[in-house]
Order: sequence, then structure tokens, then C-alpha cells
Amino acid sequence: KFTTFIPLTRTEMLTFQHKEICMKKTMKNDSCLTVSRRAAIIRQDAEENYGTLLTLGESMRRAYQVEELIDRMRWDNADFCLQRTDGTCLSITGTLTEYEHYFGRPYYENPSNRFLPYYDVHCRKWLTCRVAGIVFGSSVKKN
Repeated sequence: KFTTFIPLTRTEMLTFQHKEICMKKTMKNDSCLTVSRRAAIIRQDAEENYGTLLTLGESMRRAYQVEELIDRMRWDNADFCLQRTDGTCLSITGTLTEYEHYFGRPYYENPSNRFLPYYDVHCRKWLTCRVAGIVFGSSVKKN
């Protein structure tokens, strides 16, 4: 059987393109809102538990880095450092690849959650860490 190809009219094409543009804008806005919420949580939690007052720019930078870390952990192991409340840092290799297998549902990130679950590859158990305690880049002092 052959099907005939019916081209879209100009109106249909414009409507399709408009919907696609709106979807991209919505996805971009959702991502921005997610990062903004996470930045506010990081800023508040850092002040309450670590005695650190973060600027808005620093908290936004950390929020973007946490998003990237979660994306990496969904597909593979990721190395990151955790700062304890006493100031020492702990190097960790964690993953979220087996989350659905263990908990029976996929991992949905909640930007207003102060904690991040992860499977510690070395300890071989599920743990959580404070999102504000995750340290990136040059500020890492390994012990």
C-alpha cells in the first residue's frame, strides 16, 4: 500500500512551529525555575548549617553544578566532594543508575529538597548528602 503525502498548509506549518517554539521556551523556563529554587535552598542551607553566606551568583553557580552532577549520576558514576559541617571534605564516587531498581520508581529531582540521595560505590549503600555541602572546583581541600 502506498500512502499519499499531503503537504502542510502555511497556517498548519506556522502553528506547528509556534508550538515547538513555545515548548522550547517552557522547557528553558522550567529549567531556570528549578535552578533558581535550588539556589535559594543552597543559599539558606549554607548559612544555617555551614555558617557560610553565599552571594546570589555563587548559589546559582552551585545550583547549575548540582544539576550537572545529577545528570552525570543518572547515567554513570560521578566523583564529587562533600564538605562536612566541621569543614573537612570527603571525596565520594556516587551514582543514581540503580535508583529505579532499588526503590521501584525513577528518580525525580525536587529542587526544594535539601538532600540528594546517591549510591556510594565504595561503601556499597544508599546515602544522602546536603546539597549545600557539595563542593566543586578550586574550593576543594581534600583531607
